[in-house]
Order: sequence, then C-alpha cells, then structure tokens
Amino acid sequence: MVTLVISLCGNRLDCYSTTSGSQTVNKKELSGVAISDREVEAQGENWQEGKLAETDNADTGIRVVKGKVVEAGTGEGVAYATVAIVGKDSTVVAAGYSSESGQFEIKVPQAGEYELRIALIGYKDGSLRFRVGGESTESAKENAESVKESAVINKVNAADASGSIDVGAVALEPDTRLLEAAKVTERIPLVEVKIDKVVVNVSQSAFAQTSTALDMLRKSPGVTVDKDGNVKLNGKSVAVWIDGRPSHLDGKSLESLLKATQGSNLDKIEIMEHPSAKYDAEGQGGIINIKTKKNALDGLQGSVNASGGGMYYSDLDLWTSQANAGLNLSYRTAKTNTFINANGGTFNGYQLETIETTDKLDSPTYSQLSETMLKFGSDYTNIRFGNDWFIDSKNTLGFIVSFPASTNDIASVPGISKATETVAGKTTTYETDLLSPSGDRQSSYNLNFTHIFDAAKAEEITVNADYYHNVSNNRSRTANWIPATKDTIATRDIVSGSGLDIWSVKADYQRVVFGMAMMEAGAKWSRSATSTGMDRSEMGLQTIGSTFKYIENIGAVYAD
Repeated sequence: MVTLVISLCGNRLDCYSTTSGSQTVNKKELSGVAISDREVEAQGENWQEGKLAETDNADTGIRVVKGKVVEAGTGEGVAYATVAIVGKDSTVVAAGYSSESGQFEIKVPQAGEYELRIALIGYKDGSLRFRVGGESTESAKENAESVKESAVINKVNAADASGSIDVGAVALEPDTRLLEAAKVTERIPLVEVKIDKVVVNVSQSAFAQTSTALDMLRKSPGVTVDKDGNVKLNGKSVAVWIDGRPSHLDGKSLESLLKATQGSNLDKIEIMEHPSAKYDAEGQGGIINIKTKKNALDGLQGSVNASGGGMYYSDLDLWTSQANAGLNLSYRTAKTNTFINANGGTFNGYQLETIETTDKLDSPTYSQLSETMLKFGSDYTNIRFGNDWFIDSKNTLGFIVSFPASTNDIASVPGISKATETVAGKTTTYETDLLSPSGDRQSSYNLNFTHIFDAAKAEEITVNADYYHNVSNNRSRTANWIPATKDTIATRDIVSGSGLDIWSVKADYQRVVFGMAMMEAGAKWSRSATSTGMDRSEMGLQTIGSTFKYIENIGAVYAD
C-alpha cells in the first residue's frame, strides 16, 4: 500500500511536520522577509486542510508526479514556472519547469516524503506536499490533519496505469502589488525561449524593484536554491556567471552576493542547460549568466534604494528581520562610461527543530527527544566599479573590479536547545551550546577589449584578462552539558580556512555564418592555486589537523 498525502502552501515554504518509521521530525524556519506577502499570508486565516489520496501501487511503484500550473481566477496555463521536488531536509532532489501550456511532469527519485514547490516571477509561491512509501493510512491521515497551509489544490487523483500521480491544476495567484506596474513596463516578453538558452528579462518585471537578485533567480524557470545556498538547474548543480564571467562562488558565498545585489540592477538572466564550447565546463546542469544593467543615457545617472522588515513570533517571543540598501551611479559620455554599484544587507532569523527517535530492536532499548532553536545572522556587502572606453565605433577597452564580502553566524538559543536520552530505563537530560561563525572575502579584477569586424554579421573578437582572490574562514564549536550538575559531557571544535587565486586570459571570436548559425572559436589559459587547512579537537581525543595545497595550469582551444 502506498499512501499519498498532499497539503498546499501558498507562500509559506519553510514549515513541515513528518513521520518516518519510529522517528518524528518537526521543523519550522522563521524568516522575516522585507515587505513580503509571504510572511503576511503565513500568519493569515486562509489555511486549507491537507488532502489525502490512496493508491494500490507497490512501495516504490510511483515515480512521476504530474499536473498543470494555472493562474488563479483565469485558469490559464502558466508557462516556465519552476517546479521542484524537495526532500524533508530541504534538499532539492529533482526539478524542472512547466511547458508553454502549464503542464509539468517530475520524476520522484525514491520512496519518501517530498514537497513540490512552484515559483515564477510575478506570482506568489505555491507548494504541495506528498509522500511516496509504505506508511499506514491512519498515520498518513494524522499527518495530513496536522499540516495546514495557505494555498489551494483542485484535486488529487490516484495513480494511473503508468504509475503517475496527477495532482490536477495547481493555481498560482498573481502578486497584486505588481500588476499595475507590470502593465506599464512590460515591453518585451518576461521569458524568451531561444535556440541555446532561456532568457528572463528581469528589467521588464516590476517584481525586481522590491527584490534581490537571489529572489529573481529563485523565480526563474527551472532554477532552485537549496538551504545551503547551492543553485541548481532542473535539479542539477550549475555554474553561475556574472556579465559573461565566472563568479567562482557557490553555496553561502554566492547566496550572500546575490542577497546584496538589488533586483533592479539586473538586466537579464540567461539560463543555458547545454552551453556552447566557449563557456568553461563547470556544473553538470549548465550555466546561468546574470547580466547587470548598463547605462545607455549620456550624463550622470543614479539611484538609491532601501528596504527592510521583520516579523514577531509571540509564542516564542522572537523577532526576525531583514534589511537591504544599495547605491548605483553611472556617468556616460560619447567616449566613456563609468559606473559604481554598492549594495549591502543584514538578515536575522531562527529555526526550531524537534526530533524524536526510538530504537526498540536493539538491547537495551534507546529513545531520544531533542529540541534545538538556532539563530541565524548574516551581513553582506558588494562594491563593484568599472569603466568602458569607446576608442572608436569598432573598439572598446574596459575594466571591472568587485569586492564582495559576507559573514554568517549560527548559534543555539540558551534554554531551548536541549535533549533527553533514555537507555534501559535511565534518563539523562542535557543542553547543547552551538557557535558557528564564518566569513568570506573576495576580490576580482577584469581587463577586457572588444573589436567589431562586421556588426551586420555579429563578427567580433573579445579578449579578457582576469584575476580572482578568495579567502574564507569557518568555525563550528559545540558542547553538551548537564544543567543539574553543570558537567560537560562532550565538546567538539572544528576550525577551517581556505584560499583561492585564479589568473586567466581568454580570447573569443564569433561570427554569423550562412545567415542563421553562430560560429564560435577561442582559446584560454588559466592558473589556479588552492590551499585549505583544518584543525579538529574533541573532548578526550587528540587534536588533529590537515593542510592541502594544489596548483593547476590549463590551456585550451575550442571551436563550435
């Protein structure tokens, strides 16, 4: 017997309660998002009971979830909406995007509990939860009744002959804050499908005015960002480029950079699942190229933006908050274009996790109930400066320098982070102290030259010389102690750091041939130097450490 439990969440994508075997996990993330409907609706009264459907397939017989994304009110299909399957640990296990008619079909990798998350620029996020596995019907019903979320699903059908589950039409509500502005600003399609890529015209979306680059990326077709900041395309890891150049960032470092960049600074997001040979072979899922705006008007132009907000959780007496600010200046003449962008922000949030584990098979029997409240804090800045010199109508010389930096802190909340263990009838209660600060600093320098041979045939050659430097430091310190006696029963301290330097020179040539195909050729040389180190100490054990250094030289040519 396979039981499918589905309950929908319109904007609240960070709460879940699951039961698996003898272990129960209740997890709730508290995140204050600036001037966002997400938190408002999460606290509203429009909660919908979870829905239940049963199938007679074998325990691993269901492998596909399909349905249709439609616009609430009109029922019209919504094209290019990201549809992602997320595990109960918030890991993205599969993803894709809806077709032009709104249809989607996503494979479930294995039995278990999952959440289907749906997102698209201009719409409020939606999600539904489902389970593939051999859980009993009564347990599934209890789980469904315990979960209430704020979106609506039309129907859930039993698995068909092919072993698929059709969730029917899933309605996304347009973000009403953006409708009027979108009608005014939309000059070209928001999403364009080209031969080699999908292009999201961010500058045409009013949503960008009150969002960060991370928000815009999360709502792009097929793109997901997991809890660790890893960007994926259709469920696969992907390399993120900025203005045609590798960012050399991933995880929390990339997430912090994108948080510090205002959405209004972006021009386009180019999504290439199968990039041409001119791009480095990074990321099995392809390349995402984020293109920033360039001023096309003569004279001095500038803008200042800021946003902030928070949420108070009365039951826990906790505040979450987020704030962002940015400055953009540019000066353009007939011969030069100079720009500077400065962005920064701060975020504070909490995560409450409760885990209950019971082992009745081994002797003696063992059970544990733990509750952990973690406080997350991050600060991030990014300064970017550049200049283009228009030598003549065919030659341009330019440079770009940038200095992103971020700090992230995770700490347990005293008095809430504790665990109770029972072994053979003997119970021990202890508290856990956790402190995990990390920091990341980068700098990049680019010198570029472009010569246009024939503008009508898009024939040009571009030369780039780059240097990139990164330094990161991390620490994770935990201690378990018994409140009654103040005795420490276990400690662990891990300190790590890394450094990365990359030098590269690259030349790219392109030309349209036969009036329809783009011919590309080029060459590249790069040298990278990597160093890492770690020290680990635990109570009662000897401190151990390790270091690693690696130097790599690469030369390559390509033609496509």
